[in-house]
Amino acid sequence: MGTKPSGIFGLTVLDEFLKNHPNLEHVELVLVDPNGIARGKWAPASTLKKAFADGVNFPLSLHGLDIWGNEVDATGLHISSGDLDGFCVAVPHTLSAVPWGGGTGDNETDAVAAQVVLQTLTPQREAFDCCARTVLQSTVRRLQDRGLKPVCAFEMEFHLLQQDANAVDGFKLAAFDELPDAQFMYGLDALAEKAPIFADIRRAAKWAKLPVDTIVKEAGPGQYEVNLNHRDDALRAADDVVLLKRIVRECARRHGLEATFMAKPFIGQPGNGMHVHASLLDSDDLNIFSGPSGDLKLRHAVAGLLASMEEMTLVFINTRNGFRRLS
Repeated sequence: MGTKPSGIFGLTVLDEFLKNHPNLEHVELVLVDPNGIARGKWAPASTLKKAFADGVNFPLSLHGLDIWGNEVDATGLHISSGDLDGFCVAVPHTLSAVPWGGGTGDNETDAVAAQVVLQTLTPQREAFDCCARTVLQSTVRRLQDRGLKPVCAFEMEFHLLQQDANAVDGFKLAAFDELPDAQFMYGLDALAEKAPIFADIRRAAKWAKLPVDTIVKEAGPGQYEVNLNHRDDALRAADDVVLLKRIVRECARRHGLEATFMAKPFIGQPGNGMHVHASLLDSDDLNIFSGPSGDLKLRHAVAGLLASMEEMTLVFINTRNGFRRLS
């Protein structure tokens, strides 16, 4: 049986959204590859109806790219398979207006651009095992079969940089952050100096209904962190991260800066991480890691993480820069 994340509920969400955003001109269709990189295309706003009802076509090979966007033949998703198209359907709760796609961007109802995350299905509209959302859905179902529900929250660290033709990589720390010994950890002045950027981030996050919590000046020069509150829906929590990363990057770009989530952009300085806070609730919504038996269950959980750490490093640290942070 096929999987269609939109359905009747999704069409209702879309109708309400289009009614509230009469000036909408185009939409950014977002797919996430196994490396966590957002890919996709821009399309006319009218494409949303197809994305919600039937799905739009994207090549399945997008889920077989390396971190640089090159095709990996060993995945079997490229020319050897005929480079088939799949149907990519809209995930209703990810549809939101964005302030960077043109127009003034001051009011949500006046926005001319939107974004929406897609989930990839096979040509037969079945679940596609190489789609990251499908993998996570399968994991959540296995937990549900055991009477468990994951609760997750994420912290996203990043650097704000400015272009510099004389710098080795073409970027350097933004003004104020590049002062000598400018660590400014938890500095309120550092946040105030970037207030317009973070105001844009909060506004875009509000439009996308992201549970943004605190914004922090982190330990490294030019390093910041945006935290999300917990959700008892692991899939939606993961969607939140995808949207938040896009929001941070695009809002920084609007202010002439570049936001990077690289693991180790500067030797000798703290690197960026994505911290995942996770717990498991039982059928009574109680945390299984608390109470009299919680300590033993937590030890088992940590042991499982340690047992799979070596092979999972290929998933969690998939760039040369990531290994540079390890070293």
